[in-house]
Amino acid sequence: GVLPLDGVIPLSPRFDALGVLAATPDALKVAISGLCDAPLTPSPDIAIAVDSGALNANDRAVAEPFRKLVHCLNPQLLRFPSFEEMAGAHAAVVCRDAAAQYGADAAAHPGAYPLAIEGALSLARRLTTGELAASDASITTMAARIRAHLGQRVLLSPTLPILPAPRHAAATTINGTRVAVTSANIRNTLIANVAGLPSVVVPLPELSLQ
Repeated sequence: GVLPLDGVIPLSPRFDALGVLAATPDALKVAISGLCDAPLTPSPDIAIAVDSGALNANDRAVAEPFRKLVHCLNPQLLRFPSFEEMAGAHAAVVCRDAAAQYGADAAAHPGAYPLAIEGALSLARRLTTGELAASDASITTMAARIRAHLGQRVLLSPTLPILPAPRHAAATTINGTRVAVTSANIRNTLIANVAGLPSVVVPLPELSLQ
């Protein structure tokens, strides 16, 4: 939340934030320092944590290189709510937020928004008030659990580099590999996303998940 969302179309301002991609830690520091109004103050006491579920829940092609990295860094292994526990409630709240922010304009301008926004609006129309209330309560509870468990540690997660689909690409034109990679990235970043916490994601080598 340090960087403003001006000019960005987030699915949900509650969860989405801007991050910086960099090849090295030094480049990352320079980029963030240039984007932030206040100078960064490094802390030598920051501890890294890894979700132990991420070491087992991923496709083998993702899990094995991530295990090697974890072995080198020797972070603290913690157990967080599973993807299955969080995914449904998170999706419902995100879609509700998207509908509140873009619904009226999307209805007035059909086809003007990217596929992800259109899909979220479609799902939001099928959710009941009771389902949304239950999802909101569930996300609030899980976010508090994650923050309490993580404490002052920084979460480290694996991710896979992939170019985004063209802005107005139809769902039928998005290939299986792209869907698999995107799904893996959502799974691996959902903990920090639900809790609204910063995290460090490590891009693994380009892989095929077919």
